[in-house]
Amino acid sequence: MGIEKLCLYSLLTPDGRSSCVEIAKRAVHYGVGGLELMNFCDELRTPDMVAARSVGRFAKEHGLALPCFSVGCTFLKPDPRETIEYLKGYADIFSELEIPYLHHTVILELDYKNLA
Repeated sequence: MGIEKLCLYSLLTPDGRSSCVEIAKRAVHYGVGGLELMNFCDELRTPDMVAARSVGRFAKEHGLALPCFSVGCTFLKPDPRETIEYLKGYADIFSELEIPYLHHTVILELDYKNLA
């Protein structure tokens, strides 16, 4: 039986950097049926519709389902509206790519969009 779903960070390079398309290519190579996108990969560290469309196009061309998009964020800021706007940028992306679920992980310290 093949892998049904693979979370994006499972295929990051040892230095923690990869593009979503590179990861999607590896997922296709391993016979993965669906890929949970996250804002870990280089082109989606910030909401970028052009980059997201490129990832979505690749996934569609290779029969790779995109069932979920996960975003790390924190509401522990003086003004949580910044986080809400950040999440809304990703909501536009998952809507455009017809990804049915947005998963936001509320975290205390780690800010995924600023990972080195």
